[in-house]
Amino acid sequence: MENIDRAEFARLREENAALKHKLARSEAVQAILAEALELFDGLAVGSPPEEESEVPVIRFDATDYATWLKRTKLN
Repeated sequence: MENIDRAEFARLREENAALKHKLARSEAVQAILAEALELFDGLAVGSPPEEESEVPVIRFDATDYATWLKRTKLN
């Protein structure tokens, strides 16, 4: 191998190692966020809002949202 080829090969190995590290970090973040979402969804469904005037975290369909608005007199 020529010196230029060796230098390019070394550069590519370093870049590959950095990309593998970045991928591993991204996958770890994704796993943490997935677990956090599961916990958050469990809390949102299982616990009532702290104050009746706060918008609940639970995802409503249109009918439930309209009912909630009437009940809290926000519409």
